[in-house]
Amino acid sequence: MTSTMVQIPISMMVLVEVIRSLGVEEKLLLKRLLDKEIETLQLTAHSGSDYPLRGLPLGVAEDFDEPMSEMWEALGE
Repeated sequence: MTSTMVQIPISMMVLVEVIRSLGVEEKLLLKRLLDKEIETLQLTAHSGSDYPLRGLPLGVAEDFDEPMSEMWEALGE
């Protein structure tokens, strides 16, 4: 079995040491924050650079297609 050496930047090693020094609650909070960041990255990665809104939830108001008689009256004046 051949072992592979991976070079890790010193800043990453420092970060690992800081994470090891955190308490359980702090680690759980960090995990939630990182999970959210990963979710955001995955949404943007799948959206394609030409379609930045693809994959984002879309909400349409219930009254979206209701007539707007007040607007038409105002335009007629």
